[in-house]
Amino acid sequence: MFEIKQEVSMKKYIIRLNFLVLLLSFSGCIYPVYRTLYPQLNIEIKDVNNRPIKEATVHLGRITYFEPESFKEKLFTTNSEGKIEADSSREWGTDILIIHGATVYQWSLCIEKKGFQTFTTPWAEKNRFNTSESFTLKKGKSTLCRKNNKEK
Repeated sequence: MFEIKQEVSMKKYIIRLNFLVLLLSFSGCIYPVYRTLYPQLNIEIKDVNNRPIKEATVHLGRITYFEPESFKEKLFTTNSEGKIEADSSREWGTDILIIHGATVYQWSLCIEKKGFQTFTTPWAEKNRFNTSESFTLKKGKSTLCRKNNKEK
């Protein structure tokens, strides 16, 4: 009789344990992550005659999915050689692994210089965002880079 009670007690324990594991698997998992807030930049900006464009303003925009009001940007100005070199910006944080995924960052460049057409790159995630690139600006009317120029 004692063995029967112990067996029933063990079955209840296993059922409760399975329920707890199932519940935790749907509630998410918190884990540490070393995030790249802004990628390293090594870009060059020239005109159609291959001359460097100095003092062009480059907006490095960042959006973060699953965070409201997530648009941020850093501004850079090209040097006399038309170049910008900037280190990446990273920080430790935590993410929660749940059904809709983890925090995702995307970046875009918007390049403006008076007398040249404004150039904007598409939004891209880390593995698709080119951080070393040369851009050619065409003469024309420039427009201001807008905050959160993500296409809808």
